Amino acid sequence: MKKCWDVSAGGCRNNGLTIVSSYGKAIVIGKDPLIIGEQINPTGKPRLKEALKNGDMDYICRLGLEQILGGAHILDVNVGMPGINEANVIEKAVVSLKTVTDTPLQVDTSNYAAMECAMRIYNGRLILNSVNGKKKALKKYCQSLKNMEQFLSPFLWMMMAYQKLRQSVLP
Repeated sequence: MKKCWDVSAGGCRNNGLTIVSSYGKAIVIGKDPLIIGEQINPTGKPRLKEALKNGDMDYICRLGLEQILGGAHILDVNVGMPGINEANVIEKAVVSLKTVTDTPLQVDTSNYAAMECAMRIYNGRLILNSVNGKKKALKKYCQSLKNMEQFLSPFLWMMMAYQKLRQSVLP
């Protein structure tokens, strides 16, 4: 006991790894190629749009499980569409998915209320997709996460931001 007297409690170490996790699985980003299942996205999918409007989370879970069986390491979850409360629907989708799989999730939204909701209820560290790379959007993202250090997640910039950055750096 005396040997540990001067050791500070808690904290985290910086091991230089980017890790996403669920309640039962951790995945290191950048170590090996990863497959991200992108089928839970209503764009061009009338059946998924109908399921989201009707709160049919069984359909969402089925899509997730099919992608996992197909080799997905991470599931992208995008429920954004007109006519729904995205924060409420993302909450239901995340809760439903985490009851049927321990595959880590990537929440694909630019809606800050939905981001925050998903991060608060998720048992692990998810990826935030569609965080816009513009200064104003990043500032709003950081403000929305103020006082939420325990939920901080890796995020992916939208490809447009990357392309603009690339164009400004390369001749």
